[in-house]
Amino acid sequence: MSGARIVNADPIYQGDQVESVVQVYDQLNQAVTIATGSSIDYGIFMDDNSVAYLVQKTIGDGITVRTQIGADIGKFDLVILPADTEPLAGVLYHECVMTQDGKPRTIFYGEFPVNVSPIK
Repeated sequence: MSGARIVNADPIYQGDQVESVVQVYDQLNQAVTIATGSSIDYGIFMDDNSVAYLVQKTIGDGITVRTQIGADIGKFDLVILPADTEPLAGVLYHECVMTQDGKPRTIFYGEFPVNVSPIK
């Protein structure tokens, strides 16, 4: 599998829901089958030096791996709920790691900007 991709998220507002389809690729830019028993851990942090999650999503809790056939090979859905984004503000950091066959690999990382919302 290839190195991690930089994915700077589009700005959102506090209380927004985020729904994304994530595609995992190898070094040849080919879709990687997500094997049964793999784990995926997504987190939002204050910055790239933080270890404390502001938001954490795993398979079964915000992450759903699609059936790994056809156009869905290497894809999973990531859902971040309004309650997750409500307390966030500023330019934060997000990262996603997949562990397959005991080998962890960062899929993507980058900025996660959240604007203050006076309405929500």
